[in-house]
Amino acid sequence: RSADGRSWSGPASFPPPHGLDQPDRPWLAIDPRHPADVDVVNSEGAGNIVIWRSTDHGAHFSGPAPVTGGANAEAGLALSSRPLFDSVRDGRMFMLYEVSASAAGISPPASGSPLYEFPLTQLWLATSTDGGQTWSNRLVLDSSQLPGSLQNATLGHLLVASAIDAAGRLYAAFSLRPQNATRTTIYLIHSVDHGLTWSSPLAVPATTSSNVMPALGVTPGGTAYLSWYGSASSDYRSSSARWVEMFA
Repeated sequence: RSADGRSWSGPASFPPPHGLDQPDRPWLAIDPRHPADVDVVNSEGAGNIVIWRSTDHGAHFSGPAPVTGGANAEAGLALSSRPLFDSVRDGRMFMLYEVSASAAGISPPASGSPLYEFPLTQLWLATSTDGGQTWSNRLVLDSSQLPGSLQNATLGHLLVASAIDAAGRLYAAFSLRPQNATRTTIYLIHSVDHGLTWSSPLAVPATTSSNVMPALGVTPGGTAYLSWYGSASSDYRSSSARWVEMFA
C-alpha cells in the first residue's frame, strides 16, 4: 500500500494456513463509502470462494469468511467476478460466480489435446448485507434449463463480467456456447430487484462467429457498454483465427 505512489509498505499477509495455498482469480475491492475497508476475494485452489477483510487500508487482513458453499458448493470449480458494492444500501455487496455443476470433464482429455475451457454451466449470485461477513447464494442461470439450442450450453471462457448502476440495478455479460458446437455468442442479463430475479439472456448482435471474454461497464443511468474479443472463425479453437476488439 502507498499514500503517494512512490513509497510503499507491506506486503500484508493472510493468516495461515489458508494463506499458504495458491489463491486463484483474486479480486481487490475497496468500499467507496468506507475507504479503509479493503477486501480480497479469491477461489481457494479453484474451489470455494472466500473473502479476506482489512479495516486499516490493507495493512492487516482477517479471515477468510466463506462466500460460497452449502447446496451450491461446486463439484469441481467456481470462479468469481469482481465484488460489487450496492449503490443504494450501505453494507450490501454482490458477487456473481460461475460453477461447474459436475466434476466430470474438467481434466484434459485422455488424448492429450488441450483443455480449451472448463464446462461451467451455472451462474450464481452471492449477496452480503453486512459488508462481506456473511453471504447468501442464489442461482441466477442454469444452462440445463435454457430453451432450444442453448439447453446445456457452456458458460465459456471462465469469467462473467458484472456491473451495477446508480439505482442498484445489476448487469452481467458472458459468452455462451451451445452444446457440441463451436459458435460462441455474448449474452447480457440484468436485475432490477437486487438480484432476486433476472431477465432472460439477450444475445448481443455481432458479425463475428466467435465472441468471447466480455468486459462490461454501465453509466449511472443504466446505459451498458460492452467490449469483447471477436473472430470470423466459426471455431474459437482455430490456431489461424484472427481476433479483433469488438464494442457494443
